[in-house]
Amino acid sequence: IFIFNNCASIGYPPGGEADNSPPVIVNISPPENSINISDKQSIQIVFDELLDPGFAHLAIKVEPLQNIKIKYSGNKIIVNPVTNWIDGSFKIIITRILSDYSLARNTLLHPVEILYSTSSDLYSKTYNGSIVNFENGKYYEIAMIDNEGNIISKTQSDYKNNFSMSLLNEINNNCFFVAVENTTFKNKISGNLNDDIRKNRYAISSK
Repeated sequence: IFIFNNCASIGYPPGGEADNSPPVIVNISPPENSINISDKQSIQIVFDELLDPGFAHLAIKVEPLQNIKIKYSGNKIIVNPVTNWIDGSFKIIITRILSDYSLARNTLLHPVEILYSTSSDLYSKTYNGSIVNFENGKYYEIAMIDNEGNIISKTQSDYKNNFSMSLLNEINNNCFFVAVENTTFKNKISGNLNDDIRKNRYAISSK
């Protein structure tokens, strides 16, 4: 659950050359990988240009799932917990639906993961991979699945159809990755693996 607040009214900047570049993060506060943050800490993510307010709130996810409030202002996104951040590690995920406010609506080239911990420990292990037999111009949602079919974490492919996923806890069981075609940016991996595979184009890779 999220609460979204757009506190600014913006318009297209007049004149100038066409903007064909995606927004880039220029500042994160507190810095990523910070530990011992307050359980009520406000997280601010600043970009180098104005963002499209129509999709800014949809682009922000948190793992593990918890209720958040999202405030948007020009080129800044502020994320707060509705009550408290969980005890331990969590990550803010910015998906590729986020775009600038230019006429081209340039979206991110890759998703962003920002890790934090409210404790003195921050475990992180990164898995990298690539999608094969992909179609150019398509987006893919990737999930790590355990041997019981439970989703451990999710991310998206980048513009070259590679992916990178940071886990917040050590995994002892065998896992595999499922990649599902996603052209609408909506959540395509539902948690029901049989339905996901039956209804969507997919690929599977072992850990």
